[in-house]
Amino acid sequence: MRRRTVEWQVCGACNYDCSYCIQSTKTRVGHPSSDEVSSFLDFFARLPDAWEVKMTGGEPFAFDEFLERIVPGLVERTPHTLSLLTNLSASRAKLERFAALTRGRLGIVSASIHLEHVELETFVEKARAFRAAIDPAASMVINAVLVPGRLA
Repeated sequence: MRRRTVEWQVCGACNYDCSYCIQSTKTRVGHPSSDEVSSFLDFFARLPDAWEVKMTGGEPFAFDEFLERIVPGLVERTPHTLSLLTNLSASRAKLERFAALTRGRLGIVSASIHLEHVELETFVEKARAFRAAIDPAASMVINAVLVPGRLA
C-alpha cells in the first residue's frame, strides 16, 4: 500500500541566496504566524490514517518554530512519518535535536548541497555526522543543483 503524502512549505525564509535559485528573493521570505502554526498542526492531526509529511522551505531550520513547535507537535499529535528537505546549514546541535525528536518517525532526509555557500568537505562531514545521528531506518539522499555554465 502506498503512503499518502503532503508537502508543507514550512517557511519561505532561507539563509542562502543562491544565484541559481528559481525563487525570487522577494517571494522567498516569511513564515507562518504562531496561530497559523497551530492551525497547520490541527490540520495534520485531523488527517485520517498515517501520512508522510514532507517539510520544505526555504530552509525549515531558518524558522525557529520548526524545532520548537512544528516537529514536536507533529510527533506528539500525529502518527505521520516526517520527511525533510534541507541545505544542512543548521548547527550540529539543531540537527542532533531534529534527529532525536524524529527517532522512529523519520522517512527521508533530502540534503541539498549549495557550493556557493559551503565547501564540499565541510558539507560531506556534516552530512555523515547527521546520517549517523538520524534513525537508521530513514533514508538520506544528497542533491546537487546542476548549474548551467558550471557543469564541468
